[in-house]
Amino acid sequence: MERLLDIYTRKQARNDVIITVLFMAVVNVIVYQITWVYAGPITALLTIILITTLMHRRGVSWSDLGLKRPKNIWIILAQALATFIGTGVVLFLSYKLVGLFFEKTDTTISRFGDMEGNLQLYLWWVTLGWIFGGFFEEMLFRGFLLSRIEQMLGKSRLSTIVAIFFQAAIFGIIHFYYQGAYGALTIFMAACFIGLCYVLFGRNLWPLILSHGLLDTLGFLGDFLGDKAI
Repeated sequence: MERLLDIYTRKQARNDVIITVLFMAVVNVIVYQITWVYAGPITALLTIILITTLMHRRGVSWSDLGLKRPKNIWIILAQALATFIGTGVVLFLSYKLVGLFFEKTDTTISRFGDMEGNLQLYLWWVTLGWIFGGFFEEMLFRGFLLSRIEQMLGKSRLSTIVAIFFQAAIFGIIHFYYQGAYGALTIFMAACFIGLCYVLFGRNLWPLILSHGLLDTLGFLGDFLGDKAI
């Protein structure tokens, strides 16, 4: 009976992964034709709605995947700081490595507008960064996809490693449309590290959300101040 239940659960996980990835791809292509600037946020929002519905049917909540009230805020902040610093280091090293083979595609102005000195535009994108980057992307990729891929393969150390790489690959690919191979590969490497943090920190999403939101805030701050080195 337990064997049959395990197979059924793995099939559910496989179906959820396939449905989610195909849904993201189709929606992104469609929305891209309407507005490429907001293709990412709109796709993330609609996908979150879809997987929340799938999870409800499976009897799983976001709390089960790590979006629950923190027991110790200081531990969460320490983990968020570690994730933030680690991701920054990984991104820096990735920029150097990937830069040997690919050129950076500068799409800051074309996608985010001329943000330099524009406080209103800066605050607008920071808000979107926290909602769609900090919350939705971490919920979707680290919380949902990593866990479901892991379950689909049968929970083991190897399946966890594969799940970390797989979710990172998808995460990198969805950034290709406006950052090219350079951006996709660097983001893939960063997403591998963030996925590892999710596992090491007891599958808690809060450190990742805080770190992601802060990274986006500083990234946009560089555009606002006109300092591309940030």
